[in-house]
Amino acid sequence: MTALVVQDINPRVQYIANANQTVFTFNYLAFAPSDIDVYYVPAGTTPSDVSDILTYNLDYTVTLNPQPAVGGSITLLTAANAGDIVTIVRAQLDQRLNYYIDGGLFTATMVNTDFDQEVLMIQQNSMYNTAITPHYNLSDSPDPVIDIYLPLLPPNSVWVKNSNNTAIVAQAITAANVLPIQVPTQVGGFARFADTVGTLQTEQWIDDQSVSTQMFAGQNYITVSPGGTLTLALPHTAAIGTQITVIGYTATGWVITQYANQRVIWNGQQTTLGTGGSLASATSLSNVTLRCVVPNLIWVATAWSGSLVVT
Repeated sequence: MTALVVQDINPRVQYIANANQTVFTFNYLAFAPSDIDVYYVPAGTTPSDVSDILTYNLDYTVTLNPQPAVGGSITLLTAANAGDIVTIVRAQLDQRLNYYIDGGLFTATMVNTDFDQEVLMIQQNSMYNTAITPHYNLSDSPDPVIDIYLPLLPPNSVWVKNSNNTAIVAQAITAANVLPIQVPTQVGGFARFADTVGTLQTEQWIDDQSVSTQMFAGQNYITVSPGGTLTLALPHTAAIGTQITVIGYTATGWVITQYANQRVIWNGQQTTLGTGGSLASATSLSNVTLRCVVPNLIWVATAWSGSLVVT
């Protein structure tokens, strides 16, 4: 029998491919070609262990070095492009091959193979614990994670990556490094971010609108007026994306009126431009949500229920 020495080698190697490269080597022991998994990540794409794993004998072949040598190579059946990432890992099945019984076979080859298999499994477990776990993907970037430990956080501190991008450090929260965000207080309403740069836009519910009124951008109205139809005028000023909701509750009905050059678009219909146009409820419980699409002037109904009337 040829003596084998299982060296302490991390069973994972990763390459940035050259143009038209097909052969990639690995330097760790494997007992069967099917124990080698290959991940192929095209340049510039996000690694995905689900979609990037290749199929043995369909996408690649494996050549193992004759024992007692270790390692071998994989050959892609379709050549790689420059910058593609190729990851080669050993994925030996965690299973026992031999079962010993009294009076049965008990050879040095069987025992050595069993011990070798156990050492390989230990190596794989160590690989996941020390090399893979800090990454999000088995097939992730070939750049190593230098610091895989999170430091103990003191009070009023956060974890950040240092300026050299080599370690995660604890940084105290101070007025100099934290931008405070103050959320305005709302009564019967809420505040939300209106854009990606952190501009706050408030929205408030007027839950007992019982008289005709001038509406304001960002406010919402629940109409209550048993004495007649409420007239609600569009805001004079409104930023693009501003929303208004009108809900008919116990009022007889409501009508949204317009100023010069204003218009409402509802369900493919447009109101008459300017002061002669309006959008009204046909039933007392109708409601509508309007969003401004042209600053100050044009509103589009994005949601509604009940029946509405366009003039």
